[in-house]
Amino acid sequence: MKKLTAAMLCLCLLLCGCDYPTVTEMHTVQTVTGENVIIETPDTMYLGETVYAVVTCPVIATATEDSGQVIFTQAYQKFRFYLDNNQAQANIEADLQQRMNRFFADAAVIQSQAQEDYSDNEDWTPYYAKVSYVPSRVDGTAISLYALHKSYNGTAPTQTLSAVNYDAATGRTLYLADVLVPNCSGTDFAELVLKGLKASASLYHGYEDLVTDIFSAGLEGYSGWYFHSGGLEILFSPYEISPVSVQVTLPYASLEGVLREEFLPDSSDVQGALAADLWQEDDSERFSFMARTELDKDGTEVVFYPSETVRNLRIETGELSPDGSVYTPTATIFAADAFYLGNALIISTKLDNDAPILRISYFSGGRAMSAYALCNSLDGSILLSYG
Repeated sequence: MKKLTAAMLCLCLLLCGCDYPTVTEMHTVQTVTGENVIIETPDTMYLGETVYAVVTCPVIATATEDSGQVIFTQAYQKFRFYLDNNQAQANIEADLQQRMNRFFADAAVIQSQAQEDYSDNEDWTPYYAKVSYVPSRVDGTAISLYALHKSYNGTAPTQTLSAVNYDAATGRTLYLADVLVPNCSGTDFAELVLKGLKASASLYHGYEDLVTDIFSAGLEGYSGWYFHSGGLEILFSPYEISPVSVQVTLPYASLEGVLREEFLPDSSDVQGALAADLWQEDDSERFSFMARTELDKDGTEVVFYPSETVRNLRIETGELSPDGSVYTPTATIFAADAFYLGNALIISTKLDNDAPILRISYFSGGRAMSAYALCNSLDGSILLSYG
């Protein structure tokens, strides 16, 4: 059985049992109240080789004045990782906690400013500190997350991007030098970035020299990058080469011979993306959109997101009978008793004739629904269908 990896990105998923750090004079607000979401981690999560997964658990907390007026909002996340290496998992979680501790320290300063500056006039705008991490690649080689940081302390709002990458086998932080071939110099890499960087009015005059200087200074400690499905993303913070943040995508195809082979994804000749929308009939003339399932052109990523809360969501692998009428599950890789509007679930896999068939099943509007992602055993085409 080929390796199946699951990367669960639950952007607004409130997990039961999250132990949030205490913040002085803050009130934690649940994004969804009165209902629990259960993430099952049974022994059957071991599929062929392993399952890799990360779930983000958002927390929103507010500070108020005696009148009840919100003066400060803090938003952050807790993380839950599922790796086959407990030590690697512990290393990643410890590093992310250090990053969150730095965020809490900065947020505490902004909260203090809000308490000092607060006035009860109608023009008051609450101050805030927010960070949102998004897993962009989760597999047996690398775990990449990028983060959007937002804050407001009474002056102009700020917004910056950062990223962090980990070796999935050890949990140690990956820097740019760790993923490039040994003979790739900073100057060589700068040339690749400049090719991908489109000149615009926002770039400083002489940005070419600035880019070359940044990478020529050394790749060993450079962390402003992350992996995603399309390639390697380079991040420039405001005022590095422009007054605003700048991102450059280097497609994997352009990195052959530059990126170490183990970090290059498997190639595929499959063309065309697939998507299936599920609609429920309201009456004789109207239909409501309930859920969408997408499968990328390479058969390596399935995305599911609902338009309303769905119940008993299960992601399973299994087999179809020869006539296609009976599905027999062999393993459960994700389960939740409720999955809410605004959530997204990403399942990373590699569909081929040897891979198990993936089924997404749930209840919505009192009806049982299922979607299947599989490879056609006759011609190797990638299939996605509701059944």
